[in-house]
Amino acid sequence: MRNALRYREYVLYAAAARLRSEVSNSYLNWIWWILEPMLEMAVYFVIFGYFLKMGEDHFPVFLYTGIIMWNFFSKSVTGSVGLVRRNRDIVTNVYIPKTVILLKDILVNVFKMLLSFLVVAVMMVCYRIIPGVRIVFFVPVLLTLI
Repeated sequence: MRNALRYREYVLYAAAARLRSEVSNSYLNWIWWILEPMLEMAVYFVIFGYFLKMGEDHFPVFLYTGIIMWNFFSKSVTGSVGLVRRNRDIVTNVYIPKTVILLKDILVNVFKMLLSFLVVAVMMVCYRIIPGVRIVFFVPVLLTLI
């Protein structure tokens, strides 16, 4: 935790730089961060909701929420596997704890996930879903996931 506080400026700067580079390298820019889970949701909805007649009330919102949380977890874990190799220049030239580099990658994924949760909020309004008392359990689940 001390490393995170000591290197917080680097983490924030590097995460913002990575987000800017991802946006500049695609035609759809940041819309792709929302479109990718939407397309996954559409595939699962067609397969499970339409063909297999499985699902529940507000199934698309349920699917989209699960997909963005899974994508965050999956991208964070798979990204951490080759972390040192991808950041070889930084690790060999400057002393920086490996956990700080991991925090940078996680921060990038957290930003994308929070952007997707704005879409979940819009979907909840469109489906007229009123959050109940159990919405408070969302915070500990999200913190555990991060």
